[in-house]
Amino acid sequence: MGGCRGMRRPLRYLVLLGIVLATPGCTDSLGNTPADAPTDSLAGSHYLSADGGLVQEAPAAGSVLAPPFFAAWQAGNDYPTFRTPPLARATLIDDIEATIRVRFEGPVAETGRFPDLMVYAGVNDAWMGYGSADLPAASTDFEGDRQVDLDLPIGGLWLPAGATFGIKVVPVMVNDDNGDIFVVTGPEASRVSIGTSRAFDVPVTSVAHLDAAGTTTGSAYSGDTGKDAGASSYHAIVLDATATTLTVWMNTTSADGLPDLDLALIAADGTQVASAGTPTPQESLVLRIAADAIPPGDYDLVVTSYGAARASYSLAWLIASSA
Repeated sequence: MGGCRGMRRPLRYLVLLGIVLATPGCTDSLGNTPADAPTDSLAGSHYLSADGGLVQEAPAAGSVLAPPFFAAWQAGNDYPTFRTPPLARATLIDDIEATIRVRFEGPVAETGRFPDLMVYAGVNDAWMGYGSADLPAASTDFEGDRQVDLDLPIGGLWLPAGATFGIKVVPVMVNDDNGDIFVVTGPEASRVSIGTSRAFDVPVTSVAHLDAAGTTTGSAYSGDTGKDAGASSYHAIVLDATATTLTVWMNTTSADGLPDLDLALIAADGTQVASAGTPTPQESLVLRIAADAIPPGDYDLVVTSYGAARASYSLAWLIASSA
């Protein structure tokens, strides 16, 4: 499974590189966008549509079936995902709140802390915003809304021109639950509210491309984390004073068990400044580097296994610079 996904690497990597190189420059310095910069159309409410869109006009009523969580996790399959069209210009989002309507058809049992609802916000396939909410166990059919405030990277969620904004919805239940869980769409159903969104270009003059690979030899669920522990692998990077964006891509190439590796950017003092942790074999980061966001400095890209006790991966990153 991981090896098959690895075959997609060249195309996806070229797409990321193309977006970075296409980002329009500006003469002003980072973090000093003029106060009268136009507001991007992402501000306000967006509806989840049954066709996978994220739209501003209310769609027809519908629903999307969420796959059984653990079966999809083990197979490396995806979960219901909703995206906007590509953006005409670079945009910065400061806050996101989601209202997700779920419907159970048949009973959904309570097992431990499940059922649960995880919601991700992202740039293309870089799912760096995250929030969660409890779902009720139900002995019969159920339909209801859950409000989810999403945590975003330091400095907000930055989208380069040509990128899409997306929401991924992951209901979690155990394998032997008999009921189906749907994400309900329509005029009065699932939607996303973006409180602050504004145009935000960054200068790009050159791009540095680096690659790495590694293997994790433990699982974070066993407590085997930390710089000297097997579940996490560290890759040192330097973001100098001319760096303007960092784009990272990680792919699980093989796994002895569940292919779930997470990706994080860790500062020299150990602070996690950004992360992407969906229950899938691939993760990405798209980050703005600036004094009011993620500042220049020494960092580690950290890959951590939350599935297999042993997993191998490939890692690539692009550092855009104003120099």
